[in-house]
Amino acid sequence: MAKAGFYFSGNMAKDDDSATCFLCGKVLDGWESQDDPWIEHTKHSANCKFVQMRRCEDDLTVSHHKNNDI
Repeated sequence: MAKAGFYFSGNMAKDDDSATCFLCGKVLDGWESQDDPWIEHTKHSANCKFVQMRRCEDDLTVSHHKNNDI
């Protein structure tokens, strides 16, 4: 999930599995074990710059930020 740009934003007490993109703010929930986070992110937020780059956060460099690639 994190490699696709998501962080946990749900409520542990309510069995909420919400995840939010760190860049575009898209919130997705109702995750199934077979769901691919990249596919779901692309399907629901194709205009997200992080999705468009199709790179893990670990692969981004300072130059990507400077060039406004994300």
